[in-house]
Amino acid sequence: MSRWLAGAAAALLLAAPLAARQDPPPKESSKPEGTPAEQVKAIQKEYEQVQEEWVKAFRAAKTPEERQKVKFPEPEQYAARMLAVAEKHPDDSAAVDALAWTLGGNLAYTPSATKAMRILKEKHAADPKVGKMGGMLAYVRSKEAEDLLRAVLEKADGDAAKAAACFNLAQHLHNKGNGKEAEALYEKVTTEYAASANKDIAQRARGALFEIRNLAIGKVAPEIEGQDADGKPMKLSDYRGKVVVLDFWGHW
Repeated sequence: MSRWLAGAAAALLLAAPLAARQDPPPKESSKPEGTPAEQVKAIQKEYEQVQEEWVKAFRAAKTPEERQKVKFPEPEQYAARMLAVAEKHPDDSAAVDALAWTLGGNLAYTPSATKAMRILKEKHAADPKVGKMGGMLAYVRSKEAEDLLRAVLEKADGDAAKAAACFNLAQHLHNKGNGKEAEALYEKVTTEYAASANKDIAQRARGALFEIRNLAIGKVAPEIEGQDADGKPMKLSDYRGKVVVLDFWGHW
């Protein structure tokens, strides 16, 4: 009996290391994530909830020290998740929504946004929803933003869409200091696409042209007529050859 017990104990001791080395049992399969559109909405909803919780916590904080401890939700984490959805389903329409989300807020210069602009250029430049992002991209001073705007202009369908894309690219270049090409594009909006351009876009393009052609350094200042501080009529041209300081102000 004692020999049997000793043998059994030895067998258990030998089996113990083997059992320790065995792989853990497989986990239960996770529930389906849903369609790409559902995944995008879920991420949006989660981020909105986190923001609401942050607002509540910030308002509940009673001192500056307590407010500093309330950490604002990091949008880049959610942008990375959006990007993952778009990369997994690049041809789904929800991919555009996911990629667009990564460009919103203060995310335009994050790694996720940079990658998102590249994907939009390669796969979705002709999508009207991407065309509508042009107004925001005009103020993003990156190579990826310029490349995407050029691709949108190239693939825009219809004169109205081309006018908007042309104006957005012109703005982008104007903001980056490339006035020469910007001027040519603004001119295109007011001539080639004049009949189809949105009235607001056409007016802004004309204003931008006036700025480039008349308000740049070295240009003759446009005439100004009004009254001086004493209420007497005056014209800016009356002071030609003199040092003049112009102070523009108003009430809004």
